[in-house]
Amino acid sequence: MGLCILSYYIHIPGSTLLRVFPIFALGILYYLYFTKQIRPVAALLFALPVALVSYFNIGWVETAATLFTLLLLALPLKSNKVISFFSTISFSLYLTHDTIGANLVVYVGQLLPKTIICKAAEFTGGIIVSFLFAWIFYLCVERPFLKLSKRILYS
Repeated sequence: MGLCILSYYIHIPGSTLLRVFPIFALGILYYLYFTKQIRPVAALLFALPVALVSYFNIGWVETAATLFTLLLLALPLKSNKVISFFSTISFSLYLTHDTIGANLVVYVGQLLPKTIICKAAEFTGGIIVSFLFAWIFYLCVERPFLKLSKRILYS
């Protein structure tokens, strides 16, 4: 809570991490609620001032998007194979999309004509390659390390 309040008063030029800390704090509160480490009332009592600080730090659109996302997470939605797949590779996609997909789009964009069809093909190809690479990265890197991390015992 203190970091959220400090994030409103401390402005570090070029840094956005402290400014968006309330969004992370809302996610942390949801995790604590979801894992039953805090009661729903406590989560709400902490979430309200954190959401208020988020509103003042980054605006109502970003805060509303965060709260909407948390609401979706709290809903008892049915499992979906497509969503489950993208959830599984999401961190790998986050780590690799810029390096792989974006660079591919830039490289191919230098080779092809500057027409709308070519631009659409570049973009679509970048997305497809990003998803494929993220899936392979998940299988070869992330999943083995997740298995290894389960062996670590915390006391």
